[in-house]
Amino acid sequence: HMDFWIQPLAFQRRVAKGLLPSDAIWTLAAGLNAPPTGPPPESQHLRIYGKGCLSFEDLVNEQDWTWGHGVRDFAKEAARELGTAEVCAAQADLFHAPRQAFSYLARAARVFGGVAHEVAAPTILRAAAAFLKLRQVYLDCWGCTQSWCTDPNIFRRHACGHKLDLRQPWVRSAWRALLDAQARKLDAKASPATEAALR
Repeated sequence: HMDFWIQPLAFQRRVAKGLLPSDAIWTLAAGLNAPPTGPPPESQHLRIYGKGCLSFEDLVNEQDWTWGHGVRDFAKEAARELGTAEVCAAQADLFHAPRQAFSYLARAARVFGGVAHEVAAPTILRAAAAFLKLRQVYLDCWGCTQSWCTDPNIFRRHACGHKLDLRQPWVRSAWRALLDAQARKLDAKASPATEAALR
């Protein structure tokens, strides 16, 4: 999605500090919206679905997310075929997988071919981390699937988020200024630690 933002400088600093190791799987912590409890402007109109992963038993009665278009059954069968006993649901706009996970992920993606990406990607990534014994790092990005960021102060404070309302001219202008300022800083040679981490 082009409406998901990432601040390059913030990610570069996290990589350099070892907070985002290149040999780990990075996934988003949450970010799906649960069904509304009432019409806008009801305070609970937009609720974040934060359960993450569910066992097959818990999945049967799960009602806090829509699970539309048969995704619950498709995902359960795909997970079973993959050899994992849980199904996950989370925002899937940003993730990182190390090279050693590529063949596993390609095989798993074929198994999950008909499953919605908000279920397929987090389930596959978690299964890959468990199967390959890789560390999993959760990215805490601002927002959710139905949120719109129109305040530049929000995207200046958060390294990543969804979704940046690029329809608004002041958002485009502030975002461009932020990226231009970061580009000048990133133009300098990266530290040896960052260069090593990115190899």
